[in-house]
Amino acid sequence: MPRVIVGLGSNIDPEQNMARAVSLLAAQMTILDQTPLLRTAPRGFADQPDFINTAVLAETAQSLQDLRTTLHSIEDVLGRVRTANQNGPRTIDLDVLVYDDEIIDREVLEVDYLRSEAQTLMPGLFLGNSGEPEHLSPAAQRFKAVLDEVFAAIKDEPWYSRATNYSVVINDTQVPHDGHTITLATTTRGGYVPTVITYYVRNFHSITFDEVYRVTKHEFAHLWTLGEADAQAVE
Repeated sequence: MPRVIVGLGSNIDPEQNMARAVSLLAAQMTILDQTPLLRTAPRGFADQPDFINTAVLAETAQSLQDLRTTLHSIEDVLGRVRTANQNGPRTIDLDVLVYDDEIIDREVLEVDYLRSEAQTLMPGLFLGNSGEPEHLSPAAQRFKAVLDEVFAAIKDEPWYSRATNYSVVINDTQVPHDGHTITLATTTRGGYVPTVITYYVRNFHSITFDEVYRVTKHEFAHLWTLGEADAQAVE
């Protein structure tokens, strides 16, 4: 059954409408998880109240088109008024962000809070996904399956919590000659926020979960330590 991420937003009686929306969604699908409510500034039209946002991870038997129809109907039930200003105030806004583990809404790759919500609900979503289609060998695809398991396992670790807004890329063509089976390289965008973490893998066939977990923990723990130092420097 497809897993989906639905994004929710409201700036008209937001707490009430968000709670009602989640309840109506739960009647149509199986809710697995939900991100905390987050206040965000309006985008595209500034003269309006801030929005309250959240996202839910769910399983549904509906097709993508049917799911969109369902969300549209829930918006109508909650009094959504559609005007020429698509960025104006609204009782509820429901969007399919991810369907069957595939990013549907490209804003997930462009808007920080949407990316963070999706990453929280599906830790492995951005593995090998830096915004461009990936072309991995069968061996690299097997490695990605192990990596998915690792990221699911580290979701609640404290050393993972500061690593946000990143993409993970698997490189199976240009492996540095450093003698290691797996080499990690991080490219940062500024501060301590990592942009791209690249796994260079020498021998995909011999990789184990424990080995991938070990090197991943080492990299993210290092990033977390840098984050703590930078945060203290700002205070």
